[in-house]
Formats: sequence, structure tokens, C-alpha cells
Amino acid sequence: MAFLKPLPIRALMKITVDIRDGSGLVLVNTAIPTGVDFQTSAKTAVMVAQKITNVDLSKKDVIFSISSENNQELQAVDGGSAGGAMTVLLSSEILGKTVNDKVLMTGTIQDDGTIGEIGGAAEKADAAGRYGAKIFLVPQGQAIIEIQSCDEKTEGVFTYRSCTAQEKPLSPITEKQYGMKVVEVNNIEQALSYFNPIT
Repeated sequence: MAFLKPLPIRALMKITVDIRDGSGLVLVNTAIPTGVDFQTSAKTAVMVAQKITNVDLSKKDVIFSISSENNQELQAVDGGSAGGAMTVLLSSEILGKTVNDKVLMTGTIQDDGTIGEIGGAAEKADAAGRYGAKIFLVPQGQAIIEIQSCDEKTEGVFTYRSCTAQEKPLSPITEKQYGMKVVEVNNIEQALSYFNPIT
């Protein structure tokens, strides 16, 4: 059994995986209600893990167990943003590799093994930094934060406010605040290279 922590927006989730003799079932065991997207991600994670490890799990059952540091922080879990982490976790378990607990990630998993977009990357990076991660993996093109700046001008009784948004790289901010790099990954093999570094 192995475990990994992907990130919802404001709380950490702990995911463990157990592989048992069975009939190819993919199960999600949790005290926190999960939605259809989360369950679909679990099935995709198993399919992709089988492809990249070249291991057939058709006679095994894969059980992902989900909890949070404080289960009361999460009312329910849905969305696909843990899909990449579940794939890394299962692949590492199949290959017998230890998972680096200073690396966290967010991102969906696609059928071809690519890591897909998520929402709230900056908020998730903040949660990862507060947790103590040293590397936070995000989907390609999402290691950015939108910073808004506003100017105000008063004319008589009216105040006019004009705001503009600008995208800035996220990693310099998290490195300064938490000592954590934000790294973009395009596919599951790239993610695995951070979680299972060659020693």
C-alpha cells in the first residue's frame, strides 16, 4: 500500500491505494462523498498505470481510499484534479517504488497519459506550500498567477476604479514564500520522474 497527497483548493487529501486479487474492479473507498468525475478519474488512472508499467490488472481489484487531514474540512470531493496523483501512486505501487513525500501534484489524467488542466492552481500551490512541499507539479501552462492592480480616481462625489490583470510566473512567489518550486508537467512519465527520482 502506498499513499500520496494531491490537492483540492483549500485542504489536502490523502489517497492510499491497495491492489488485491479480484476481478478487475476499481473501487473508491471514502468517508467523504465522491462524485462521478472522481470515480471516472480513478478508472482512467488504472488504465494509464497499466499501460506505462506494462502490468495487467484484470485479475486484481484496485482500491483507492480517500481522506483529508481533517475530514470535516471537506464536505464532498469531485472533479478530476486528483487523477494524475492517483496514476502516479498506482504506478509507483506496481513498480515497487517509493514516493517522494516532498512532491505534491494536481492535474487530471487523460487516456493517453497527458496531464490535463485544473482550476485554482495558485490556491492549490498555496496549500502545497503551507503543507511543506518542496516541489508542486501542475499541468502544462498553469504555473502562473493572475495579479490584479487597480487605480482609483475621484471626480466630485464619484470614484472611478480601473483594474487590469496580469499573468505572472507562480514559482518565484512560492519559492520566496515557502521554498517550493512550481513545475509544469505534460504527462505522467514526467510526473513520475519527480516522485520516483533515480537514486
